[in-house]
Amino acid sequence: MTTFYSRTYTTGNGSQTDFTFSWEYIAAADVIVKVDGITSTAFTLADNTVTFTAAPSNGAQILLMRSTSISVIDSFSRGGTPSSGGFNDVFKRVQYIAQEIADAGTVGIGLVGSTLFDALNSRITNLADGTGASDAVNLGQLNTKQPLDATLTALAGVTTTADEVIYATGSDAFSVSSLTAFGRSLIAAANDTAVNALLGLGTAALQNVGAFLQVANNLSDLGNATTARTNLGLGALAVKSLADVADINATGTPGSGNFLRGDGSWSSPAGSGTVTSVGTSGLATGGPITGSGTVDVPAAAVSDVLTGTDTAKGVTSSALAGLWTKGADIASAATLTIPSTGGGYFKVTGTTTVTAISGDLLAGRRVCLHFAGALTLTHNATSLILPTGANITTAAGDVAEFVCIDATSHYWRCISYTRADGTPLVGGGIFTKPYTSADQTITSAGALTLAHSLGAAPEILRFTLICQTAELGYSIGQEEDPMLGYTLGGNQGLSIVCDATNINLRYGSATSAFVLTHKTTGVATGITNGNWKLRVRAWA
Repeated sequence: MTTFYSRTYTTGNGSQTDFTFSWEYIAAADVIVKVDGITSTAFTLADNTVTFTAAPSNGAQILLMRSTSISVIDSFSRGGTPSSGGFNDVFKRVQYIAQEIADAGTVGIGLVGSTLFDALNSRITNLADGTGASDAVNLGQLNTKQPLDATLTALAGVTTTADEVIYATGSDAFSVSSLTAFGRSLIAAANDTAVNALLGLGTAALQNVGAFLQVANNLSDLGNATTARTNLGLGALAVKSLADVADINATGTPGSGNFLRGDGSWSSPAGSGTVTSVGTSGLATGGPITGSGTVDVPAAAVSDVLTGTDTAKGVTSSALAGLWTKGADIASAATLTIPSTGGGYFKVTGTTTVTAISGDLLAGRRVCLHFAGALTLTHNATSLILPTGANITTAAGDVAEFVCIDATSHYWRCISYTRADGTPLVGGGIFTKPYTSADQTITSAGALTLAHSLGAAPEILRFTLICQTAELGYSIGQEEDPMLGYTLGGNQGLSIVCDATNINLRYGSATSAFVLTHKTTGVATGITNGNWKLRVRAWA
């Protein structure tokens, strides 16, 4: 802070609003306040303290100065008797004006801060050329410089790095793009020959289009097709639309009834005859057809289908049905054995706890188990994996589907479980009936009756306050839970009574019906009722 007879210079810090001065003044109108050279009226004056409406910004140059009015406030007549008070006022005014003139001479032209000068809207003439880094410059010096130009300004704002080039993206708008050393060499090439050399192009690249075969011509532009086929090593078969038997390169003599063997030779069948049907009587070995009749193919049994290891047998529809038909009932046991006689759906009887599943089956086999009564399925994270990760107690009519995940170790996973009563394994208590009220006016000691239409008394209630006018650090529309278990002096909060039809509420009688935690300070504070509304949610 710097103080003269009638001036005080100081600097803002962004938060300070009160600034004091030590000099005296006659009238409040004589106190002038400037911020960065601009006269301000956004302040109040009390004695020797100026209080700004809003704190000047950090680094702002603040000038507090006195400018005493030179208007005559008293006069004396010859022969009259002036009062001592009148003399004092006149002399004080003259003294203050003299001080202000002295300060003006001291600080030079328009000092408005410790580092700022105000030329008072006048020109400074006869200014020598600046030579030092901190010297002022005159118009003559500026006229020898490049005028301000939008294009140059935009270019000055572009940041470049190695191997980049500047390009225009619009009017007075620029960006950069990579330009490699190879790209620069292409640009610097003197002619097309130099470019071709840089690109490594041979003589073919310099030929006109007509000097080569054209795709659109489909080889019709070949000068001599016969020569082209010879050069490609194509024989006479290349010009035939359909090959003759004689064209096949094979040993032996082709003829009626002969066939071409895989070894490239013509051969005659060992026997002859006509196939009239295919049977499944279990013929294990093949042989030549020697007459009309039946060709026997081994038939796979249900057990063959279930194990899936025999590659020489055919599958009938009845054997294939062994994968999904209902099998024989299974009596519950510690290890539940899936029958090898087939079936995909089994009824499990009894109440013995099941700890494992076994059976001569392939990995991936699925079975569906229908439980006739209550028993316990014991979860095992390796060998009997259940959906909940916990034991399941069955009920009559429950159905579970299992898949074998390791046939050697007899590991199984339950991939679905359906209870007979339709309830899920977990989450049976999920609330499915919601209710949300309209936003309610808050009136101290007032009562509300909200019809919820849930069909039963709600199991869960939630009360939130919706900000209508900014308060306690919250903005309009923000939602906050009130502190229902906390009061400031009592009589705050809600009385809540619910039934199958209504939610009955009564506000606390205190002036602030609720307490909220201030969003910024964390202090528990009573609300202004009119600045908030209550929203009620319920579930059954």
